[in-house]
Amino acid sequence: MPASWGLCTASFGIMDRIYFAAWSPCGQFIAASFGDVVQILDSNTLEIVSVLKPPCDLQGQNLYHLTFSPSGSLLAGFYFQ
Repeated sequence: MPASWGLCTASFGIMDRIYFAAWSPCGQFIAASFGDVVQILDSNTLEIVSVLKPPCDLQGQNLYHLTFSPSGSLLAGFYFQ
């Protein structure tokens, strides 16, 4: 994959299913949930910037509905049991 991709389309190989995704308000990041884990990706290169794991009591639960705060400083998601 090139270091940067066009505004219309990008794809990358993953083995897990993406449940939800959210773009940051600044457009620099994409948050993608893979079951109970969230990966923060650089939106230009699709490189993983950070991996967020749930607290011990929520591990194994699927995360739903990712969204960034308007300032982009917070990321919210909901776990359903």
